[in-house]
Amino acid sequence: MNETLLMIPGPTRVSSRVLKAMSESIVNHRSAVFGEILTETNEMMSEVFQTQNQSYLITGSGTAAMEAALGNVISEGDKVLNIVGGKFGERFMQIT
Repeated sequence: MNETLLMIPGPTRVSSRVLKAMSESIVNHRSAVFGEILTETNEMMSEVFQTQNQSYLITGSGTAAMEAALGNVISEGDKVLNIVGGKFGERFMQIT
């Protein structure tokens, strides 16, 4: 009874273009090449979202993104109502 039930879609077909890209050498996340890719991707995101503002990808865990989201909307001493209805709510509770 302790088995994890994964309810995900699949199997999914992967195009040959994606498979080829996945077979390329790995780019170090601290390299200049990665920095260039990240900068270009951030710029493209601003175009996709049609904003004049700078867009940013969070190069961290989901928890890092949750902390960044909270850090940009609340200040120390603010009261926060956090409804816990699952794992994400539990994580938000731990962060706040």
